[in-house]
Amino acid sequence: MFFRIIGLGLFLGLFCLNFIQIAAAESHSQMSAILSSVPGHKIQSSLPRVARKFRQNYDFKFDPKTGEILKMILKSEDEIPLDEMNLPFSIESIQSGDFVLQKAQYDEQLGFVAPRGGRAPWSQIDDAENLVGALKYRKLSQMESRGLTAGRLKRVPWSSSYWPTYAGGIGQRYADPEFRISKSWKKNIERLEGLLPGSLTELTPEQIDVLSPAEKYDLLVGDPHFTLTRSEFAAAAKAASNSGKVESWEGKCHGWAPAAFSEYRPHHSIDVRAFDSSQPDHLGVSVKFYPDDIKALATLLWANSPSRSRFVGSRCNVKKPRTDKNGRILEEGCFDTNPGTWHLLTVNQIGVNRKSFVLDATYDYQVWNQPAFSYEYDYFDPQDAAQNWDSEDDQKFKKIDSWKAARVGLADFSADRFKPHRSPDAASVVGVHMKFTYVSEKNVSHAEVESAGSSALTSVHYYYDLELNTAGEIIGGEWYQLEHPDFIWAPVTQAFAVGDEVLNLNGDLNRWKKREMNAIPSMWRAVALESSAIGQPLGRIVSELIQKSRKYPGYTVLHFLFGWLESKND
Repeated sequence: MFFRIIGLGLFLGLFCLNFIQIAAAESHSQMSAILSSVPGHKIQSSLPRVARKFRQNYDFKFDPKTGEILKMILKSEDEIPLDEMNLPFSIESIQSGDFVLQKAQYDEQLGFVAPRGGRAPWSQIDDAENLVGALKYRKLSQMESRGLTAGRLKRVPWSSSYWPTYAGGIGQRYADPEFRISKSWKKNIERLEGLLPGSLTELTPEQIDVLSPAEKYDLLVGDPHFTLTRSEFAAAAKAASNSGKVESWEGKCHGWAPAAFSEYRPHHSIDVRAFDSSQPDHLGVSVKFYPDDIKALATLLWANSPSRSRFVGSRCNVKKPRTDKNGRILEEGCFDTNPGTWHLLTVNQIGVNRKSFVLDATYDYQVWNQPAFSYEYDYFDPQDAAQNWDSEDDQKFKKIDSWKAARVGLADFSADRFKPHRSPDAASVVGVHMKFTYVSEKNVSHAEVESAGSSALTSVHYYYDLELNTAGEIIGGEWYQLEHPDFIWAPVTQAFAVGDEVLNLNGDLNRWKKREMNAIPSMWRAVALESSAIGQPLGRIVSELIQKSRKYPGYTVLHFLFGWLESKND
């Protein structure tokens, strides 16, 4: 009896945990007209100021990229043939190296120019505290004694498509057998525009099912003009305005990467009721959103909404930077993130804070705004590595388990190949090998269920040394390979649409209750239409869709157990 009572108590306790859900919290005349149509609503006089402030933030979207990169390939454990990967660049451009120039061009189109960097030990932009905040640990001895030689996030960031612009962005009908992606952005957009529904009320469930994520959103908010979808089409035309073409690698990875760890993973498909202004109760047709549909909306929200970010590192604007005889980059702006910065940032952000960040790992065409997931490291003797510089990696970087055993005093480091570049405050050097794992993009589908195992993970190996001062603190270092992390950033504020700010200013406390039975609140619909005009889904709607997709209908024991176990990783 005692064990039955204990078992029942544990079950009820876990059952209650399953109900805990955490939700993520252009013109003024158009907005006024829409809002004034909502019964009983009064527009606050501060709206013009908010609109101006929003436009300023929106025009300066923070979209960090590395710029031009080298052709060197990271040592990846996931060796996949090029033609089988979901790459933003063509195989031809990768093999020729032209993709590095395409990437830099896209940076400029997005209006972001990262600062140029300095050299070891590190400049002001290389300070790990710029991203992490206060660093809890600065010494290898502390990290090792506290078990921080390995660390991972509590939740696995989710994978998604980078939603290529030339294919229509999230307006792409990825599950419609009638739509086949062409290499021509113009043909794709013309075809998608021809597939747009002519009516919101005459669609069959089968027709609704194959709509794009953007079309489903427009249907959900009762938008007969499909404004959000058309804004995605307009984005392709804008991207082609200069050269007449849209590169295959242009997309929304700068929105997916932060969304992947800032927003909870949608667990399963859901059915919600669309807003129908012709009906007294506003109840329209049922719309089914798959996990990849919801992730697409979250990606677009983060891509097109102002969100303040912190960053570390610099961008390289040279396709083939000069190197010295040791392979060390000589171009000042291409030294990238210092190894000391990288180690301090990774251990304190992932190992201590259990928070992710977005990295641009230079020289690898697969790595372009990827969410960090985990790391683990051991050591090697830098003296031994220098003396066997031309040997294979297993001979050059022999594994050592203790940092003390791998430490070499600078006075004794006779074979130091980077001696001219050492910090004057460095007393010793320790060799480090880190296996780093990040989340990659993947193709989307109509999969009904999404789990932590659905994420595509890629692991790479970094080799570097760390410079320690007399107190044992990390103060710099040198890379032992050309391929290494370049620009690192992370958002510090939640993404939101202009409509969300209007709702907050007006004290809107509405909730979308019983989503499968009720349409969204009228006030939400009003501001959602305005936000769609500038390519933003309403943050409140995205949050509610995610929240609903994480609840399991019926709450049977199996549903409960599955949901609870998934919550440990998601």
